[in-house]
Amino acid sequence: MRKILGILFILLISNLLFAQYRTGLILPKHFLSSDRRDSFCCVLFPDSMISLYENEGGKRKGKICRVGDPNEDEHHYEKLYIKTKGAKPELLGIELFQEVGFETYCYAYDEVKNGYVRIFTPKGNFWISVYELHKMEYGIFTWKEFIIKSTGKLNGFFPKDIGMNLFALPSANSKIIKKMKGDEYVIIPTGECKGNWCKVKVNHYKKNPCIADKNDEPNLIKSYTGWINLVDAIGNPLLWFYTHSC
Repeated sequence: MRKILGILFILLISNLLFAQYRTGLILPKHFLSSDRRDSFCCVLFPDSMISLYENEGGKRKGKICRVGDPNEDEHHYEKLYIKTKGAKPELLGIELFQEVGFETYCYAYDEVKNGYVRIFTPKGNFWISVYELHKMEYGIFTWKEFIIKSTGKLNGFFPKDIGMNLFALPSANSKIIKKMKGDEYVIIPTGECKGNWCKVKVNHYKKNPCIADKNDEPNLIKSYTGWINLVDAIGNPLLWFYTHSC
């Protein structure tokens, strides 16, 4: 019993730690603009090693890299390793990454400072140079950018479990048009934003369109237009989305 409780505790702490590291995403430069996201595969990260620093511009403490020959390992691009001084390469678990498409994952960061982004690893927090990423045709993108530029490329966005309000104006003091909770509300960003407030169209359905029978009576109840916060004050997304198809 103690062993089971210990494992559950570790999983809980790990999930809490990972949940904090979601201010933005490290992605190939052209990922968000691509109309063929299905052409990207596995764990997205530069193939050449990326240095890990103890602080922004500080001493190099290791690297993140791929190991082996892709011609000899069909799972080569599904794996990333961390290598610190004096230690063997250690495989990074998939739970460290954010799924952004069908079996497509990327690293998330939690802070940007002086040209570096901070990431979490099993060996602690490290900083990565944005310049090094750019040289490898990668960049950093906020969740707000990801959501807006993914409109029409994913199967819609939905309120998180706690629900959210659709406001008439970009202000929490304005009229509430609709209280939204559940996956019957499909949120479509228009691209018009003021800070974290963004104008959206909302389709309210009887059933989530992904599970509704196409032969049933019309599913759409009503459409609304209003304002919501796409991300919270830290930058974490306030919406969720299907990474797999319906």
